[in-house]
Amino acid sequence: MSANGRYVAILPSGSEFGELIKVGASETQGRVRFPFRSGAVLRSVSADGRWVLGHDMIGNMLVADTQSQRVETHPLGAAEDFENPWTFGPQGDRFVTIVRTSDKGVGIMTVWEAETLQSVGSTEVPLDSIEVVWGVALSPDGAWVAAALGGDFQGPRGGANFLIWNPAARKMKVIPTGHPPELFACTFLPDGKTLVVADREGNIDLFSLEQWPPRRIRSMLVDQTDFWGIACSADGKRLYAHSTADLYVLSTYSGRLLGTFNGIPSSRFGYGFAVHPDGSRVVQLNRGNLQIWHAPSWAEIEAAENARMSLDKP
Repeated sequence: MSANGRYVAILPSGSEFGELIKVGASETQGRVRFPFRSGAVLRSVSADGRWVLGHDMIGNMLVADTQSQRVETHPLGAAEDFENPWTFGPQGDRFVTIVRTSDKGVGIMTVWEAETLQSVGSTEVPLDSIEVVWGVALSPDGAWVAAALGGDFQGPRGGANFLIWNPAARKMKVIPTGHPPELFACTFLPDGKTLVVADREGNIDLFSLEQWPPRRIRSMLVDQTDFWGIACSADGKRLYAHSTADLYVLSTYSGRLLGTFNGIPSSRFGYGFAVHPDGSRVVQLNRGNLQIWHAPSWAEIEAAENARMSLDKP
């Protein structure tokens, strides 16, 4: 699924071709076939639907161009497994991969140009048998990369931590949030200057990137739940956080909880989460379940609150 919820890629088991589905606000608008070898694994789709990213089981990265119907194969060298997240940035021209290597405790995070498959930069991240990166995000301009660190990884002061990296400026730092271990998700606001991180105990924190090191500007405890995904509306005003079943909608700037929507209880892992560009739909993908939510507008939220308040009056 693309980061904006507009495209969903499907690769049927045993098939030599996958399908890229363009989804509108209420219906499927078209399908595009792309060649992927049997046994390949899909990882991400660019926001414009042009690029489909995946890998095979022998250490190769696969990038399909749906316009030319070509697939480029790029060996990842010492890659040992691919359990950590891969994703495109909001513009779709860059993507980031994280792979565990044969060197114990070391993973490699790389930013790539989609058009040329040239590396913009690479850095090591801590990955051993119990340490993982649960979430990764690219800023809208592709300059910053954030990674939510999980497992038992402990930063300078312990607790939940995220890694922030700017390959061009050669800046990288592990930042502790001060909350219990394991961040599960991260995203950037549309302005590219603010990072949002969410953890397994309902904490959501906003960090400003306008100074170094990044500075926390807001912290909110939403609920005693595990947030597996965090996304932002196109205008930056609302945050959407999903747990194993429920969707929480918050005001980005006040931290106010605007609504909670109950979904279908599913497995522990959330595999995908995105907001449609027009803000009308939120897509949540878990193991065995695909849920498409209606994303309420400010007017709908206020109307619902006014109705609730009128019912509360004696």
